[in-house]
Amino acid sequence: IEVMCEKIAVPFPTQICIDTNVNASAGAIRGLSSLHKGQLRLTIGLLFLLGLNVRELSAILAHELGHFAQPSAMKAYYLVHSINYWFDNRAHAPDPLDERLQEWSEQADWNIAIVISIFLAQQSILLIRLLFSFLYHLNYRLTQYMSRSMEYDADSYSSRFVGSEVVAQTFAKIKKYANANCEAEKINLTAWNDERLLANLPLATVQMEDQNKETLAQFKQSIKNSKTSTLDSHPSENDRIKQLNNTAHRGIFSSQAP
Repeated sequence: IEVMCEKIAVPFPTQICIDTNVNASAGAIRGLSSLHKGQLRLTIGLLFLLGLNVRELSAILAHELGHFAQPSAMKAYYLVHSINYWFDNRAHAPDPLDERLQEWSEQADWNIAIVISIFLAQQSILLIRLLFSFLYHLNYRLTQYMSRSMEYDADSYSSRFVGSEVVAQTFAKIKKYANANCEAEKINLTAWNDERLLANLPLATVQMEDQNKETLAQFKQSIKNSKTSTLDSHPSENDRIKQLNNTAHRGIFSSQAP
């Protein structure tokens, strides 16, 4: 990872964490302050270390490290996402004032002027909630567009390091492992009911993938049929491959070692 950061000119992560997810991620250690200080965390799914060769693993890591080269975008995304959460909360979360106005409206001893005032206050709050709801959905779409743009940019780091063809091939492998992981988790759920658990979930997922009757070609076909929605935080693998094909980098790292 040190060599990779040097070759693609990105900051070295402050922390490197391992988990059992079929995923890898890049982000701040503690929110906006960590982004400002450049304190970044790289999280790697242990399954990738077991099931991929070094070049395929590097394709995933180079993509995540590519996000480290987006400090301004990461800060902006964090701020916009936080504002969007506030909009969503104001638009849809219950509020004590709503409950208080409802209680007051049900009291029979109010005169007509007070009842009308309460009704107008309720309608005003409803209009404000509708405004916040509109801002939430608008902001959400803009946020997702920004997120997809960041993903395309991170893919460019991956393709420059290992080559566009390897990145595209890795998408299909990840999809196949994600499918196998669902099967392994079902087995683990049954084991939980029997007061037992799989000793090694990532290894079990790799073994389930070996038993999977669906071939890599079938997953590649499903990728070709995938489409990007305006509400998706990530572009579809098909759109990402098209973007990679426009540049067609050969890459500088070619090791196929386990």
